[in-house]
Amino acid sequence: MYINGNIALRRGGDISMNKVLKSLAVILLVLPLVFSFASTSQVQAASTKVAYVDITSGVLNVRSGASTTHTIVGSLKDNAKVTVYSVTKSGWAEINYKSQKRYVSNQYLRYYHKMSEKEAKKITDRVIKIQNSLKGSYTKQQIYSILSPGFTDAFIEKLYKYDLMLWEIKSGKRLYGWRGTDFPAYMIMYGITWDKNERIKYKIPAPKITYYKKNGQEYLIVSQKYPADELYENVEQKIYLSKTNSKAYWKVYHTSW
Repeated sequence: MYINGNIALRRGGDISMNKVLKSLAVILLVLPLVFSFASTSQVQAASTKVAYVDITSGVLNVRSGASTTHTIVGSLKDNAKVTVYSVTKSGWAEINYKSQKRYVSNQYLRYYHKMSEKEAKKITDRVIKIQNSLKGSYTKQQIYSILSPGFTDAFIEKLYKYDLMLWEIKSGKRLYGWRGTDFPAYMIMYGITWDKNERIKYKIPAPKITYYKKNGQEYLIVSQKYPADELYENVEQKIYLSKTNSKAYWKVYHTSW
């Protein structure tokens, strides 16, 4: 009986051990699947991007597939926020639309990015320096030569209409210079105050930096509000810049204040 009892105990222990080993085996088989799912979910989340519809009028059509021949299944208004999964080589963005994967033209989406104050200051300082180098009177050809590295041709044309004037005709050449006015239409009048101590002293808020990419181009808007004084009421200077590709120079295409 003693021996049989030992055998019985041993058999009971073997059965319990087998159960433990089987449970461990199941856990070891399931764990890789769990980690794989978690990893895949993280990759999918990391690969998606947030974009905003950027159109001047109407709506942006949402289609069932990545071409204009596919059925229109809905539309998006300007500034609508969308989640982008990927972009095809033909320029169609795969988005989440009403919990389904649909397509819109990627050329009408803007993607916001971060830019440091240091980088934005470097960009705006450069174009303001170019503008301020225009002193005295020049021919139109000379003005284009001076300003074109930092300003678009369309913007320079606006300067002729509003902020530049014919100063004199010398040796048969028409020479232009800045108008003597406190109310320029496009000329960068205030610049941007980056120095923190100066901002505190004059109660000027920090510059606002808006940087985004759209349709292969980069855009930057730097704005700053100035407190009211005896002449102006809460002026906000805005400088709009763009560049055609990552290697091109930033150029001013619009200003407002």
